[in-house]
Amino acid sequence: MLVTIRTVTMPGTPGRPAQHRAAVYLTSDEETEPLMTSEWGRREPEVFLEAQLWARSHDYVVSNPRTGTFYGSPIWR
Repeated sequence: MLVTIRTVTMPGTPGRPAQHRAAVYLTSDEETEPLMTSEWGRREPEVFLEAQLWARSHDYVVSNPRTGTFYGSPIWR
């Protein structure tokens, strides 16, 4: 099944850094509940990678994968 990963950013303030969270959704025209939601984290690439690895470990195909230093290896495609 095809899934899409969406990230949400809560902007930071001078005393608090921005926070990020990623969620895995089935790719469809209908709005659905997320299959998985990550914990809040300080780095967007890390929460995206957590969601991407979860999806792949559950045999989903990610429709918006990322590769590179921060997002994992292109070997996983």
